[in-house]
Amino acid sequence: MAEATADSLVEANTADHSESEEEERQFTLTQAIALNTLMMFGTGPFITIPFCIASTEPAGPQALIGYAIAGLACVCDSFIWAELGALYPHSGGSYVYLERCLGPKWGRLMSFLFLWQLLITGPMEIASGFIAIAQYLAYITEVYTYAHHSLVAFGFCITCIILLYRDMKDVGDTTVVLWLGMCGAIVFTVIAGYANFDAANFEMPAIENKGALIWSLGNAARFGIYDFTGYYDVCFIGNEVQNPRRTIPIACIV
Repeated sequence: MAEATADSLVEANTADHSESEEEERQFTLTQAIALNTLMMFGTGPFITIPFCIASTEPAGPQALIGYAIAGLACVCDSFIWAELGALYPHSGGSYVYLERCLGPKWGRLMSFLFLWQLLITGPMEIASGFIAIAQYLAYITEVYTYAHHSLVAFGFCITCIILLYRDMKDVGDTTVVLWLGMCGAIVFTVIAGYANFDAANFEMPAIENKGALIWSLGNAARFGIYDFTGYYDVCFIGNEVQNPRRTIPIACIV
């Protein structure tokens, strides 16, 4: 009896030690927030804002209305992702949610279709980030050739692949470092913008066709949706997150 009790205690201690080690390798709340916001603000707003403003008819500050509508829609959507992430705290994101919410027949079909479309949209989304990095560096290197952008983007792609082969703890730490750099870029941009504030930029142009204006606000909202999406990325790695039922909702909404 004593030996059995001792063996049970040893097994319990070993299990607790393994769980603590596994938890140390998982994403913390800070790292989960960093992952989501990096996917949102890592490239989009810095590159697309000029295109967003030019997309309205006529081009002007009213594009911010469409952009704000997109932001509001994404805030509402983040609550949905937060609820699903708390309800199904597993890796897979939409693949899992579709299967669970739509049932075994249609859910499996939609999960299958999601997976295949992700094989197309995923590389395109990632590639756009690497291209944006190359465009950022062009302001420093003052080299704007196609070869420059392609080689820089390819170099960062290889670097990210190497980083992803590391332990999840290292990936999480790297995410936080990049996130802090992104936050610094946002602060710098805001300060630079207010330092060069010009009220004339908010003057509305003459609107001759209200129908075309309203329709074009959808174009501006489209840029906003592209810029803001990413607040749900932590849902795809639910098994790699500490206390996912709490961490995922907070990370999505924040």
